[in-house]
Amino acid sequence: MAAERIEAGGASAWRARGELHVPNGAEEVPAVVLVHAESALQSEIDTLARLLVDEGIAALALERPDSAAELADRDALKTLESALEALARDERLDGARLAVVGVGSAGTLAFLCGCASRRVAAVVDAGGSLVRGELSERHPIEPLELTLNLGAPLLALFSADDPAIPSRQVEQVRLALERAGRTFELEVARGLGARLLDPTAPGYHAEPARAARERIVRFLSTILQHD
Repeated sequence: MAAERIEAGGASAWRARGELHVPNGAEEVPAVVLVHAESALQSEIDTLARLLVDEGIAALALERPDSAAELADRDALKTLESALEALARDERLDGARLAVVGVGSAGTLAFLCGCASRRVAAVVDAGGSLVRGELSERHPIEPLELTLNLGAPLLALFSADDPAIPSRQVEQVRLALERAGRTFELEVARGLGARLLDPTAPGYHAEPARAARERIVRFLSTILQHD
């Protein structure tokens, strides 16, 4: 697995920097942008990158923003679009088969990107809330209000142990996606911890985490490598 440093620009508050992992002998292979906002998730991001490469999918593991809580939606979208553009320009990769995966709170950013970018062929929200409740200048729109703009299949994966995403919110997400006629898969799993896939969070267990990672990779492989 080859790995190389990528710096693709983006917003001044969060530059699109990270490691691009490419399968050996890659030729027009699909690619995934992996994004996270918590340092404890770095090992999960690295593992996902390895699993994707094993499936013949390139993976760009972005460095996390310094402060995701203060990062404006427009800045996040600018940075993610810059990362996608960099992948689309790479002759080893297929610019028509690009995906965004957000783990933890960055799952919300992945969803927003899937609603805003026409480059995205698949989206994974692994633990990001899609219902904010309180809006602000930096976060002016409820993610679910953009559901009609979602132009790619979505995997929404939540932890049953996450107090920030109660079951009523999960059902709200499901109903919004169904009413909008979007293509999606939604799953709530146990054993992933109070902050999905965060190995330092209460309730995290290695085996359910392994199964969740495989679930993500299987979804992406199905969508991106479908003939």
